[in-house]
Order: sequence, then C-alpha cells, then structure tokens
Amino acid sequence: MKYTLLPRALGAALLLAVSGCRHGEPPAPATASPCGIPSVQETVPDFALTTVKGETLRLSEMKGKVVLLDFWAILCAGCVEGLDRYRDDPAFSANPHLQIIAIAQETSAEATRKFAEEHRWPFPVVLLTPEVREAFLGKGPVALPQIRLLDREGRLRYRLGFESLQPETIKCLVEALTGPTAAAGE
Repeated sequence: MKYTLLPRALGAALLLAVSGCRHGEPPAPATASPCGIPSVQETVPDFALTTVKGETLRLSEMKGKVVLLDFWAILCAGCVEGLDRYRDDPAFSANPHLQIIAIAQETSAEATRKFAEEHRWPFPVVLLTPEVREAFLGKGPVALPQIRLLDREGRLRYRLGFESLQPETIKCLVEALTGPTAAAGE
C-alpha cells in the first residue's frame, strides 16, 4: 500500500512538467478535440510581424480567420516538408478561412526570403522575435517544427510539437476550427 503513492506522485509531477505552466500562472484547462489533441483557450497578445518582404502583419487584423503559426528553420528538413505540404494541399492552400504564417528561427531576412521564394510558399514568412517566441514557445529550448493554431477569435487553441505533427492531425484540427467545407476549399 505504501508503494501506491509513488506512481501517483510521479504522475502528478510529470503532468505539471508538461502542462505548459509559465510564470507561475495555472495552465488553461484542456478540453478534448475530435482529433485527439487537447484543446486550450488562451488569450494571446497582439503582435506586429514584419515579413521577410517588408510587409507588416498584425494578429488582430486576422480575426475571423483561423491562424496557423508554423515555427521552422531552414536546416530542419521536416519543417520544410511541412511548409511545402501547405503549398501543395488544397485543404490548406485553398482554404479561405485559414491564414498560414511561417515563423523562421533564422537571423537573415534576405536568406530566408530567398529560401521561401525558391519553395514558392504563398503564405507570409516572418523571422522569430523574442516576444513571439516567449508568447508561443516559452523560454527554454524547443524542438522544431512547432505549430500553434489560433481560432477565429484570435485565441490559442492548439499547441502541436514535432512529435504530434502528422498531416492528418493538422488537417483535422484546421477542419475542426474552420468547418469541413472550408477545409475542402469550397
């Protein structure tokens, strides 16, 4: 009987470690999604993002659309493959209710712009800023790629790490937020 507390204590410690609790704030309650990924509802600050082409985007101007933030790096083959998939798959590229933003963990806007042009990505590409990193990824090391999905009201709804980035899961979550006809490009 004395050994039954150890697994429970370890489980509770593990839950606290992976729950995304930052700065002493309690994590937002997670709810089940139809795609098997826990859903959260967190308010995110508004950011002005400058694309590698010099255009300015504001998250607040995207309300009414689902926003997919894809954090990536040039040397991350899985990251580039995922971004190419968004370009080629109509469930992403033809969805009028979805805004994809590729956020590069790079230092050169010019090299990143050229790379994105070579891949013919039709969505905005921005460089990661410290403010965006802290708001969406936290302060510690992060394995790429990472995806954050914002709902039509601009709230963070899903966090996906590299271990859960299956194309069908991402499609399912986008469809859950935009609706089935929108995800099909209709």
